[in-house]
Amino acid sequence: MTNVLLSTFVAFALTSSPAPAPNYYSWISPEIAESIKTDVLNGEYHEYLDFNGDGSLNIADVVGVSKRYVDNVKYGNEITIGAETVEAIVAENYDFEAMYWEFDIVDGDITREYEITTDRIITARIYIELCDYSTEFVTIEINPFEEIARVIS
Repeated sequence: MTNVLLSTFVAFALTSSPAPAPNYYSWISPEIAESIKTDVLNGEYHEYLDFNGDGSLNIADVVGVSKRYVDNVKYGNEITIGAETVEAIVAENYDFEAMYWEFDIVDGDITREYEITTDRIITARIYIELCDYSTEFVTIEINPFEEIARVIS
């Protein structure tokens, strides 16, 4: 019985996707894994790339990002985008706060949504009303495999 439990645990540990540490603040992709590898070779440390949160950049961070990306592609992944993401986009791109916003077009379909969950790469347009009474439209690409929503226009 002990061997069965041990082999089950080992199989789960090898197949489960590693979770990023709370301080990891980047997307999941082969390019990021390569960037981390370059930083490791150069002896550089960037907290936002410390995937496992151990306080240093090393091969474990490269492997963690790489494995998570491969798992997301192989087994699928789901991502939810909502207020936190939109507020970050507004803060980064505008001098005013948003009074109102909504996703008004999702993958070409007219809609009115405040949260999007997807398991495939899609685009969404955000209609934004700013505190200076202007309106803006921002189009984002939502990629559940890289776990990112990026502004494309």
